[in-house]
Amino acid sequence: MASRTFDPQLLETMVTRALTSWNIPERHIGQEFGVSGACIGNIRRGANHKTVRPDLARWTRSCEGCGHRRQDSCSLGFPDPEEVGPIQAACECSAYLEAP
Repeated sequence: MASRTFDPQLLETMVTRALTSWNIPERHIGQEFGVSGACIGNIRRGANHKTVRPDLARWTRSCEGCGHRRQDSCSLGFPDPEEVGPIQAACECSAYLEAP
């Protein structure tokens, strides 16, 4: 599949929307910009467009980048997403989505 080139302003708008609208499904944001939901998911996970809006947090499946991580556990006592799954961890830990 061919790579799509975006106008830099449109790309920044899309990345900003993807990373600030966590309650909106990926496929809906993708439809707004004419891309797949998988493309938006890749942005949210930091697989694509990492240099666009690096100030906004990307979603991660682990707590490795979190400032509350101490050795092999969370200093706040929340479960590790590798053990309980990312959705359960994100529901319990308010810092989960904020981890770099």
